[in-house]
Amino acid sequence: MSEQNQHTVAEKVREYLNGSRLNGVTFEVNESGIREEEYWWYVPIRPSAWPPKMFEFYEALAEIEEELEEREHLKVLLASGEPQHAPVA
Repeated sequence: MSEQNQHTVAEKVREYLNGSRLNGVTFEVNESGIREEEYWWYVPIRPSAWPPKMFEFYEALAEIEEELEEREHLKVLLASGEPQHAPVA
């Protein structure tokens, strides 16, 4: 990824999050909360709901972070906020 700014980082993260449906959970990127640190980007995200198995949720986020770094040369920390709804059953 050549020119990185708040908007391009948000778009790329959305692309990878949308490709990763976790038991019906979708994600929203809080673009206004994205900030650049020295060597990486802090990207706040919000799940539509907590999945039944939290370890799967965090594994999926870690995989997305790895894929972004390997494929897009984009180092991010996906910081999950509270979901919009109750847990998915």
